[in-house]
Amino acid sequence: MRTTAVLSIAAVLMLVGAADASDTLRPLAMWGSAGAAPGQFQIANGVAVDDAGHVYVADQGNNRVQEFDAGGRLLKVIGTAGSGNGQFAAPYGVAVDGFGNLYVADTNNNRIQKFSPAGRFLAKWGGVRGAADGQFASPRGVAIDDAGNVYVADHDNHRVDKLSSTGRFIAKWGKSDGTPGPGRVQFNEPRGVAVDHSGHIYVAEKLNHRIQELTTDGRYVRRWGKGGGDGRLGTGNGEFNLPYSVAIDGAGNLYVADVANNRIQKFRPDGTFLARYGHNGGDGTPGAAPGDFNEPYGVATDCRSNVYVAEEGNDRVQRLGAGGGAPPRCAPKPTVTAVGARAGRLQATVACDRPCDATVTARVAGGRSRTVHRTIRRGRPAHVRLALRTGGIATLTVAVRGIGGRAPAVHRRVAP
Repeated sequence: MRTTAVLSIAAVLMLVGAADASDTLRPLAMWGSAGAAPGQFQIANGVAVDDAGHVYVADQGNNRVQEFDAGGRLLKVIGTAGSGNGQFAAPYGVAVDGFGNLYVADTNNNRIQKFSPAGRFLAKWGGVRGAADGQFASPRGVAIDDAGNVYVADHDNHRVDKLSSTGRFIAKWGKSDGTPGPGRVQFNEPRGVAVDHSGHIYVAEKLNHRIQELTTDGRYVRRWGKGGGDGRLGTGNGEFNLPYSVAIDGAGNLYVADVANNRIQKFRPDGTFLARYGHNGGDGTPGAAPGDFNEPYGVATDCRSNVYVAEEGNDRVQRLGAGGGAPPRCAPKPTVTAVGARAGRLQATVACDRPCDATVTARVAGGRSRTVHRTIRRGRPAHVRLALRTGGIATLTVAVRGIGGRAPAVHRRVAP
């Protein structure tokens, strides 16, 4: 296993295609080498990061997923070669939901597998190569939205599938006959998929050399690439040559793994080009120094907008960011509103900026109290009511935690 290299702020600075200094990314850490030992890779493919700063890498050639901390220390190895539960045949894509569950595009087994944060097998969907609803043909990319729905870049069916958190088929987008196409909401070997917090879907199309954006119900929004995304490959700013993956940071900016151009490109949410990163400022040539790329297959961001890149050609993962600062670990932030008392019940509305488990306790003078527990998804506030007769002022305490840790408790005084 390659020793993790943590680089200082003064390390190699990659040329960017925009003047704004906020678009500067510096290499902060890198790890990996070619091989089959723990911590090594044979085709480092998809990459994902959870709110605890754990980095998951689809180690395609070794038929496993490896989990690291943000500095590259190996935490666990998940899976072996095979077709059984928890086994893989060339896994390409990985994603994590807000509760730390792991989803793997088990490509040659034509299925998606779900694992607990501890790496325990939970469920699988698909498993038979086909084009019917709920079946896949070489699924490559996977993403999760705030509601827990699962999106799959179904490569050989030239479509994107949407499933519920339990694997129930919801929708599919692409040509109805499963063939490739260059038009709107048509795809040619979709390789990567991402979903923003408004539910918009972004698809990296490998052979159409473009990114398409769809609404949450699959309606066309925009596309970009050479000629406005007309299907031709290109090497200029905002153009692609085999885009494999797409990721979104906390501000809604997009990062695209532009594989054959050996670079990462950054865009505003509306598709406006911002910057490119790689060897010689992302000129298309491969490199092996920190901040260079050689066939960057996977790209991901963490909750602090650091960028992670999995490189097939260099058999490594890099973490890049604007500088040092806090580690990539983000606890949920609670919001408590509509607090009041009515007809012997205390009530409040509790929300979190990321998925959380909330403990809500109401207490009055004399020690009487009531407690309820709620699991809250981002964007879905919980309306809490506690039966607690009170003739005086009560205190409502809300404590939340997520995979990124605990947040300071919120206290509210409630008049009778």
